[in-house]
Amino acid sequence: MYECAFRTIPPLCVWRKEWEKEVHRFLISLPSPPLSVIDICCGTGFLSTLIKRVYPNIKIVGIDKSKSMIEFASTYCSSTEFRCEDISSLTDNFDVLIMGGGLTTIPIEDVIDVIERITPSYFILVGYKKSIWSFSHKIFTRVITGKKYFTHRPSETIEIFASRGIKVKVRSIDVIEGSYAIYKNE
Repeated sequence: MYECAFRTIPPLCVWRKEWEKEVHRFLISLPSPPLSVIDICCGTGFLSTLIKRVYPNIKIVGIDKSKSMIEFASTYCSSTEFRCEDISSLTDNFDVLIMGGGLTTIPIEDVIDVIERITPSYFILVGYKKSIWSFSHKIFTRVITGKKYFTHRPSETIEIFASRGIKVKVRSIDVIEGSYAIYKNE
């Protein structure tokens, strides 16, 4: 369902392309190419697939709680490891953590717990503040998954990370009102 939406609903198609560009900018900003990447809430694996094309020799693991998403991803990109797994069970260490839309359905504190546990050197996440876009995404998420939907202003996000001793930067993703990238790339 998500893959169909991201390929056919114009605002989602545009946002997805911008997110891909944002992740690419992030990866090339790193001091050296990563050896391992975890793509949390990888969904259909589109981002893992793109990263594997750019960095064919790195280890990429995509995880998602949806078995159907993982099955789709595994079929679409056989050179990447995909696992149907909850973030609470992660213990492997990775150089880079990427999380596209998970902050909308997973409490930010739980994500920080994972970051502290798997100790990536760098990470990029996408967050949403309250906007018309996040409201429509919230309805879509509730209808499709039945899950609670979380939004945070960028300043709140910085404060939440800082309260745990993690310094982050945020950058607006201007294509869709309310979306922003959260970085640790130093």
